[in-house]
Amino acid sequence: MAKWIKLLLSCVLTCMLLASCKTSAESGSDASTVIVGGKVGAAIAVKMKQLRATIPASATTVETINRGEGLKATILSSQLFAPNSNRLTDSAMSTLTDLAAALNGYPDTNIRIVAHTDKTGEDELNRKLSERRAMSVGKALTDSGLDAARLKCEGRGFNEPKADNSTREGRALNRRVEIFITPSAKMIDEARRKPAQ
Repeated sequence: MAKWIKLLLSCVLTCMLLASCKTSAESGSDASTVIVGGKVGAAIAVKMKQLRATIPASATTVETINRGEGLKATILSSQLFAPNSNRLTDSAMSTLTDLAAALNGYPDTNIRIVAHTDKTGEDELNRKLSERRAMSVGKALTDSGLDAARLKCEGRGFNEPKADNSTREGRALNRRVEIFITPSAKMIDEARRKPAQ
């Protein structure tokens, strides 16, 4: 009986995740660019700095965004997936489990997962692959205890390259998953009530 309950719960969480995952065309405004500023923004930046210190460094590059009020963690797809696949490797699962543990310590943040591909192959195939990869990362995070209501998933295909697609090194850098961590409305409200000194 417990096995069926666990399976049912897993299915419900997956459905919730899929409902929250959107393609870039459906997602509308870019929530990762909201900047609060002032003492409230400074209070949020302190929390983001504390969160950044808890994110595992293995396979992840973390940088601040929005004047310190948010974070962007980047993981190269070669560290997560086999070529042309959205199936996560065992080492990727370990990395994402550690990341979920860090994010669970800061429940008043929103998480946006954006997957990218290189420019080899057809546009539609790359877009769909990037969407499946974003959803795979989202599912791994929710399977590790992260609340699916905090997640949004997007696949951008090869529309936002970071490097030159004509070189092997450039294509490897373009195949990536970016995880944007931004303050939720609750975190902003709390910072307004108790701003940094």
